[in-house]
Amino acid sequence: MKTTINAMCPDCTRFGKDCQGTSCQTWTGCIYKQRTDADKTICKPKLIYQPDAPEEARYNVQLWHSYDGGKTFWYAGYGRFFKDFYEAEAWRKQQRKNLSYDLMFGRLGNGTTVCNMAREEHGDYPTIAHIDDCGAVRWYVDAKKLPPYVLEDVNAAALRDMAEFKEKFLKLTPLEALRAVYDTFPMNTIRNDISKETVPALYEIYTEFMAQHGYMMPEQ
Repeated sequence: MKTTINAMCPDCTRFGKDCQGTSCQTWTGCIYKQRTDADKTICKPKLIYQPDAPEEARYNVQLWHSYDGGKTFWYAGYGRFFKDFYEAEAWRKQQRKNLSYDLMFGRLGNGTTVCNMAREEHGDYPTIAHIDDCGAVRWYVDAKKLPPYVLEDVNAAALRDMAEFKEKFLKLTPLEALRAVYDTFPMNTIRNDISKETVPALYEIYTEFMAQHGYMMPEQ
């Protein structure tokens, strides 16, 4: 019976030389893999908090590699575990390779600010986007020029915020929903008399207002 070599093996410089590859189809990454285009490989480490793990392994840094300019990422099959967050984050930053965007999501009381930790401007990380509490996104850079993984990560964060905001908003009473709209936007910028609108209608008014002021709702 013919043996099928794992798809990760053929483009490895060691395959057929000091390594014969593997027929196991479970693995998608190999710690010993060496690609001919390794200098172009993008490494995007992910820091994952595991509250139920043993104390010495609460923070897991996984290494994810892309070989197509950031369109798709594959788990490299290895990483490290840490007890301390700051040690984990320091090691994560060290593993970045060819990563033009390393996103940081920070909540400052009015939505989420998205910064790029891969570079600094005037001693600070540049802001590339803002995510409103309702999930609407406003870009401060040309989104068409961003790598796919940046768009995906921001969109995923925006979708989570949108789902949480919508669920909470639709549970409000009509008076609470009306107050939420007026507290967020100046009254003279909203169409006439919305006092008798239903809660779902007020939610639509909220998101429509964001769309009219430079924001866009995330792709679902």
